[in-house]
Amino acid sequence: MARKQMNSKQEASWLWMPLIIGLIIGVTVAATTGHWWWSTVGVLAGAAVGAVGAGVIRWPGSDR
Repeated sequence: MARKQMNSKQEASWLWMPLIIGLIIGVTVAATTGHWWWSTVGVLAGAAVGAVGAGVIRWPGSDR
């Protein structure tokens, strides 16, 4: 069974989505608590989720 091919636009949208969602959540928590560093935590968490997701997609033997 052949793997599905993704073009660069589809791949880029997948990698940016967790980062944007993490930023939104981090900024919301930062505005609520008054601590600016929550936005940084949100971006880092989003980047980590994106990196894990990209690793799962590119993992040899994965059926995605």
